[in-house]
Amino acid sequence: MSTENYELVTVEELREGDLIDLENDPYADPFGAAGFTGETDDDGNPEHDYEGDHMTLECEYAEVEATEQETNDCTVVYTSFINAGFPHGYQVRRVIPDSGDRQEQEQS
Repeated sequence: MSTENYELVTVEELREGDLIDLENDPYADPFGAAGFTGETDDDGNPEHDYEGDHMTLECEYAEVEATEQETNDCTVVYTSFINAGFPHGYQVRRVIPDSGDRQEQEQS
């Protein structure tokens, strides 16, 4: 993907095929959002919580497969590699493809 243009949309606005950036999102990637264990390594640097972090979210966009209103307060977003529940009205970053990406998608 050659773009890093985003728009904020509510989870209810997401549609199948949308690409979303969930890196460090407090609901989808809570340990990435927190980032650190509170411990330090041998050199005194903060120790990252790699065990709880969704490392795939650091380098890939999630492709939306479906959304579902699970409860009165929660919408679940099902993606290509992670499913997460979000409060209604919560906003995520949806990728805005540049014109070159759109042409590639239309040709596929």
